[in-house]
Amino acid sequence: MKKFLKNLVVLGILAAGGYCVYKFIVRLKQTLKLDKSLPLFLKNTIGEKPGIQINLQFRSLAIILKFSAETLARETDIEQFVREYIEDFYPALAQMSLTVRLEEKPVEKEVDLEPETPETEESDS
Repeated sequence: MKKFLKNLVVLGILAAGGYCVYKFIVRLKQTLKLDKSLPLFLKNTIGEKPGIQINLQFRSLAIILKFSAETLARETDIEQFVREYIEDFYPALAQMSLTVRLEEKPVEKEVDLEPETPETEESDS
């Protein structure tokens, strides 16, 4: 009887561990799909494709979106758009603790591709 109960407990632990691994894999797959589809959704909704960074932890999901200053000033509901999109299309991620942070894109400076060459004096030798 002890052997049967021991095997039953081990089987229960393995089943619970397998279920946790399965749920994590589902969340990981949905996070990878979200990484590809969210910028396209925001480009169609807002008109600008953002820079995106997604951090998946055990029970939380952090999304950092980088937009230009004009877009951040013009649009005020970006965070709500993202939350609704995740709730509609990624239900496994909607159950997690979700953090959406909006940041301003750094302004890119123009870079000259041609290096400046100093003028050399030609000598008459």
